[in-house]
Amino acid sequence: MRGARRAVAVAATAVLCFALYVALISEIVWPQLVVAGVAAVVASGAGYAAARLLTSGPERPEPAWRGGMARAAAAVPVQIVADARWLALPVPSGARAEFHGPAPAGPDWTGLVTLLLSAAPGTFVTQIDPQRGTFVLHRLGPGPDLVERGLGR
Repeated sequence: MRGARRAVAVAATAVLCFALYVALISEIVWPQLVVAGVAAVVASGAGYAAARLLTSGPERPEPAWRGGMARAAAAVPVQIVADARWLALPVPSGARAEFHGPAPAGPDWTGLVTLLLSAAPGTFVTQIDPQRGTFVLHRLGPGPDLVERGLGR
């Protein structure tokens, strides 16, 4: 089952890469389609291998945190659009907050949580305590955003 799931993930990513390549080229001809297919498969395989390398190891958090990562990643585009309101509205003074992640998460998960929390313009990480799994945040909004809520479940 895991092998089939891996194959589907790589194939789906390859299809998306192929579609992106085709959307970017100016003229659709057979040689370009062949190059697009090869590049898509190579990029998809490399991306999958990199993801496996970065998310494996003894310090891997429990499955609940992996689900939170997926929810947070899905919330990033919505949060970016929501934070765009700060371009039109007066910017509040901001607030300091703490987010508690998985304590013994390791550097790869700490980096991923930092990236997700800082991806939207309304929140960014200012300090990290990896031993406690604490991230100090600066927020423009009054409370946790969608990304924080996705990670916090």
